Amino acid sequence: MIIFLQYPFDLKKLETLKNQNIITFDHKSHKILLQHNIVHKQSEEFLNEEDFDVIENKCHEWAQWFNQEKIREIVTYNKINLGSLYIWEFYYYLIPIIKKIIEIEKISEKINESECVCSSFLEGIAKNHFKVTKLFDKIKEDNSLLFDNVKWNLTNNLEINIKKENFEKMKKISEKVLLNFSRLNQNKDDNEKSILFVEFDPIKYENLYSKISDTKIKPIFFNYRRPYFWDIRSFKIINQTGGEIIRDRGDFNHDDQKNFIYKKIYTLNEIYFQRHFSINDRSYWNIIKKDFFKIFNRKIEDGIKIIHVGEKLIQNKKIDEIIIWSENGFSEQVIIKLGKKMNIPISLIQHGIIVDNDSARNNRFNRFSGVIPTESDKYLVWNKSTLNYINSLGFSNENIIQIGNPSFDTISTNKKYLENDYILLTTTGPRKSQHAGYNSRLLDNYEYQLSLMCKKIKEQNKKLIVRPHPFSKEFKIDQIVTDSYPEAKIDKKTDINVLIKNSKVVICYGISTIIYDAQIQEKPVFFINTEHDILGIPKYVKNNPKLMIKFDEIGNYISKIYSDLEYNNQIINNNSNIIVNDFFNLGNSSEKFLEMYE
Repeated sequence: MIIFLQYPFDLKKLETLKNQNIITFDHKSHKILLQHNIVHKQSEEFLNEEDFDVIENKCHEWAQWFNQEKIREIVTYNKINLGSLYIWEFYYYLIPIIKKIIEIEKISEKINESECVCSSFLEGIAKNHFKVTKLFDKIKEDNSLLFDNVKWNLTNNLEINIKKENFEKMKKISEKVLLNFSRLNQNKDDNEKSILFVEFDPIKYENLYSKISDTKIKPIFFNYRRPYFWDIRSFKIINQTGGEIIRDRGDFNHDDQKNFIYKKIYTLNEIYFQRHFSINDRSYWNIIKKDFFKIFNRKIEDGIKIIHVGEKLIQNKKIDEIIIWSENGFSEQVIIKLGKKMNIPISLIQHGIIVDNDSARNNRFNRFSGVIPTESDKYLVWNKSTLNYINSLGFSNENIIQIGNPSFDTISTNKKYLENDYILLTTTGPRKSQHAGYNSRLLDNYEYQLSLMCKKIKEQNKKLIVRPHPFSKEFKIDQIVTDSYPEAKIDKKTDINVLIKNSKVVICYGISTIIYDAQIQEKPVFFINTEHDILGIPKYVKNNPKLMIKFDEIGNYISKIYSDLEYNNQIINNNSNIIVNDFFNLGNSSEKFLEMYE
C-alpha cells in the first residue's frame, strides 16, 4: 500500500500508518512530516526535466479550452471571447493540478503497488492509475483563483487577506467619499488630448501624474481590478491630475445573457471536455468539472459587466490613446479589443525587469504573461536590453519607443539620503504562477539558502531588514527569517525606495526590478541567482558579472563593503555606469512621455 498526502490531513491517523510508503504532494505536508520524524518521499523525486516541460505544455494547452471553434462561438459575447479573459487565472488554477497528475502517473510507473490511500483531491487522479484507491480522510481544501483575495498590508509586518467581494465594497465606499473632496471628474476642455490609462498604480507613476496637469492631456483612468487610490498619498497623487476616473461597475441585471451562455456550455456534449482535459489518453475532466463551471459562471458574469462598461467608455468618451502595462489582465484584454475596433492606438509600457533569454520556452511565457507586445501598436521600453530583446522577436523598431521608466525620475534626481547602516535583503521566492511555486524541493532549497544568508549577516553583527516580494501569493518567509536572525525586521509596507535610500547595501535574492532602483540610488547592490528562477536570468544581470554573487558568499561581500571603502565605491561606480549606459531618459522620462502624447 502507498499513501499520497496533501495538506490538510489527519495527522493522528497518519501516526498509525507511518511505517507505510508515504509520498507528499505539497511543501506543507512535507514540512509537517519532517517535524514529526515520519519517513516519506516528495512527489518531485519521481520527475525529470522533461516531465516539468510536459507540465508547462499541458497548462498552456488546457488553459486554452475556449479556442475550439464550436466552443468559441458559444463563449463569444459582443465579439469578445469570454474564456480568454481569465486565461491567466485559469492557468494559475491548473498548475498544481497538472503537476499532481504527472507526478501520480510517474509514480504509478515506478512503484509496483496496486492499492493507494489518498488525500481527498488526489484520489480522483489516482483512480486513473491504481486498481484500488481509498480515501485517507474526508478533509478537503477549496481551490482558489489568483485574484479571489486581495492582500492588504496593515503595518510593516502585518497583512490580511480580504475577499474580493468585500474589497469591492470597501473600494466603492472609499472612492465615493473621497471624490467629494477631489478635482477629479470635472469637465475639461474638449480640445485636450484624452489618454486612457488602464489599471495603473498612481504611486508607481507619481512623477508622471504630478506633471499631467501642466499639459494639454486629459487623463482618463480605468481601474476595474485595482483601486484608484487606497490611502491619502495615492489619493493626492491621482487628484492632482484633475483627470477622470471611471466608476461604472456594470451593476445592471445581465442574468439572461449570463445564463444563456452558461447553459449552452453546461449542456454541451462532454466528449469535448473529456478529450481536451486529458493526458496520455486518460481524461481528468471529472476532477476539475465542478470547479470549472463554478469559475466559468463567475467569470462570464465579470466579463459581461466589464464589456458593457468598456463599450460605454469607448463610445462615450473621446479617447485618443490607450496606455496599458499588461496585455493579459482581464480588463486590459477587453479594452484592447474594444480599442482596436475603434482604431484607437494602444501602447504597452514596460513595467518590470524582463527575462530576455532567447529560449522558446521563455518567449512563450513572456507573451502569455502579457509583458511583451502581441496586440499593442507600440511598446514603451525602459532600456537598451529590453529594446534589443523586443527587436529580436521581430517587433518593428519604429514601434518601439525609448521612453525610460517614469517611476525612476524622482529617485534618479534625488539621491540625498541618510544611511541607517542596515543590510536590505529583498526576496523573490518560487512563484505559484509557475510550477516552481509548488515544487517542495525548490522550496526546501529556498528556505535553506535564505536561512543561511540571514545567519551570515547576523555573524557580521549588522542590522537586517528583509523585504519579501509584494505578490499576494508569495511564499511566506517570516518564520524562516525569525528563526535564523530573531532581531531582523521584516518590512512589507514601507516604500521600497525609502528602504533602499537608508540602507548600506542591497542584496537581491531572486529576479527583481529592485536591482535597478538600488543602482539608480548609487547603492552597492548584489544579485543572488536562485534555482527557482526556472526561465533563467536577464541578460542585464548576466552581462555584468560583478553584480552576481553566490548565496554562501554573502558574509564575505558584506564584510568587504564595510571594511574596504575603495571596493565599496568601485561597486557603486560600476553599477552607476551600467544603468546610465543602459537606460533611456534617466531623470526625465515623464517629460519625454508627456511630450510624445501631448
